[in-house]
Amino acid sequence: MRDLRVQPSGELTARQVTRVMQIYHEAFAPHHRVPFAELASTGPADMLVAAIEGDQPVGFAALRLLGAADWTFLRYYGIAADRRGTGLGQRFWRMVRPAVQAAGWPARIAFEVEDPDAVAGHGGREIAVARIAFWTRCDCQTLPVTGFVMPDFSGLEGPEPMLLMASDPATTTFSASELAELLLAIYSGRYQLGADHPMVRAALASITHP
Repeated sequence: MRDLRVQPSGELTARQVTRVMQIYHEAFAPHHRVPFAELASTGPADMLVAAIEGDQPVGFAALRLLGAADWTFLRYYGIAADRRGTGLGQRFWRMVRPAVQAAGWPARIAFEVEDPDAVAGHGGREIAVARIAFWTRCDCQTLPVTGFVMPDFSGLEGPEPMLLMASDPATTTFSASELAELLLAIYSGRYQLGADHPMVRAALASITHP
């Protein structure tokens, strides 16, 4: 097993950045992608780290600070196509949290996954189920929000029902108010939607945790 390390995007060579971009394009369909330049332009509220073996990127994670809700949001997480199913994804995930904490960001991380019941296309449901199983093995859980919808931010598809998952080293239980704060932070921090937007109101109303 080769040594694996986490490297911030600012320390990557041009060749390594190009490889991370390739992994990004391999891992996500066009309607789920923002321009890669947006991910690479990190700042106080955005972070991009790569999984490096030797000098070769084999994965990446793009994260956003949701400071108002005291959460970190995982925007994208991808592993090189030829390395999937080898355990690399879990190894890298175990290294991402320390990198997040070293940056002074919240250790609890939330993210979106495709809802298997809403995925169209041949094999889509099986892929979505496998992705949720992967995150479950990473000690993440599905949050009790049944009406979360991802806006059509790319202009290539309509709004898409999604599930929210999270990992928090301190707890596995979140109050309804914590979940509401998280939803508002995601919609405003990633999609620039306010609390009065119908999509946001529907998601808030769907919180099932007492």
